[in-house]
Amino acid sequence: MTTTNSLDVLKAGPWSYIITQPPGISMPYIVKYAVEKLQVKNCTVIGIQDIEIYTVMQKHFEEGVKARGVRIGAVETIKASDSDFSSLATKVVARSGLRLHFRDRTPRG
Repeated sequence: MTTTNSLDVLKAGPWSYIITQPPGISMPYIVKYAVEKLQVKNCTVIGIQDIEIYTVMQKHFEEGVKARGVRIGAVETIKASDSDFSSLATKVVARSGLRLHFRDRTPRG
């Protein structure tokens, strides 16, 4: 048993199971929520580039929202080991025209 959502694990044999949903099942719900509930018309996609299943999930999301008329303004990637997103946040905000305030809540001591 594994927490992966990659269908490739099933190739290991009859006792292989996944306990999370693969992107083809889970992402349509997220796409529907983004388009119908949040009424997203334009978005920036930020994906994790060095974990294969996350790139697959990103692809499913991008295809799903595009099929429903959402414009993807930009695609940015990060690494799973990244921890400082300030330059990425600045880039996304500058591109979108939004104003955001980030506050570091890391305990000092």
